[in-house]
Amino acid sequence: MLGARLRVAAEHGGIDDAELANLGVDPAHVLDLSVSINPFGPCTAVAQALAHAPYHRYPDPEARACRRTMADALATTPERIAVGNGATELLWGLVGLLARRGRGPALLAEPCFGEVRAACRVHGVPVRAIRADRNGNIARDLDALAAAAREQPPCLVYLCNPSSPDGAITPIDEVAAFARTLSPLPLVLDESFLSLSDRHADLHVALPEHVVRVRSLTKDHGIPGVRVGYALAAPELVTALSQWRPAWTVGAAAQAVCSVALEQHAFLTDSRVRLRGERAALSTSLRDLGLECFPSGAPYLAFPYPDARALRRHLLREHAIAVRDCNSFGLPDVVRIGVTTAAARERLQTALEAVLAGAETR
Repeated sequence: MLGARLRVAAEHGGIDDAELANLGVDPAHVLDLSVSINPFGPCTAVAQALAHAPYHRYPDPEARACRRTMADALATTPERIAVGNGATELLWGLVGLLARRGRGPALLAEPCFGEVRAACRVHGVPVRAIRADRNGNIARDLDALAAAAREQPPCLVYLCNPSSPDGAITPIDEVAAFARTLSPLPLVLDESFLSLSDRHADLHVALPEHVVRVRSLTKDHGIPGVRVGYALAAPELVTALSQWRPAWTVGAAAQAVCSVALEQHAFLTDSRVRLRGERAALSTSLRDLGLECFPSGAPYLAFPYPDARALRRHLLREHAIAVRDCNSFGLPDVVRIGVTTAAARERLQTALEAVLAGAETR
């Protein structure tokens, strides 16, 4: 197509079958800590919903039934909910839609999820990034972000909360104050990890109308193979986003999950308690090995390491353990690890002990 731009894939966590084949690693033996999803999911209700999804017919292209159910759980109206084939699909759609409404660049608080920059590249949207300071931690400067927006009004502002890869969380009152300084510029607030974080209650605090809140049910329920996310936004924007996307982007399995996922309060509460305990145990385990983590309230931890990519490859080749090197975030000396179960943590600790003791060469 004339003028089309090729998609340049962003790097992500997850297992790459081609890489495993090249390394001679059996996928069935891999412990995947490169992703940050709920290790205790899916719960029975979600599993049953998937088992009984109506695969025999086309799904509703507007996902009306599940949006009604979600609206009840979220104390809002269906007109304010967009359901997507994962949060990523919604982010791509928002970039394309908002770029055509505004004239400026996309303003990104980096480091952040790489798919937004990838979407900007394909849609021909220039990017202006405000990089976080690196002084003992990875701190986002909302004042600097607001100043950049005043200096050159963007078509959208993108902010991850919790941030990635470090897991810092900006309190919701500070996010709201920041959003008000941007009005009426659209703020795309990526809350994909907020539900499993220490500040999950912030999910229920209202934000200004020009804020689009994007969330992931994939992560909440440990079902990365079922792509499902949702966005909360002004009705007009939800309608425009629906018109912007092709039909049937959300399949029967994803809609079945949406219809029950937000009602699983006991499961999510239990998961948060367990994740918080396992995060503390993982942080202590890493500290005992001389690896000091950045402060995190999210279901993942990150720590500095001189050559993150080499460590990742070595752990995968020699121990069938996948961790996330943060080169794609512009942090080649940082490793991210998803919080996991006690048994998986012990396996990781044994592998790292061997590496750090010098018993193995990388």
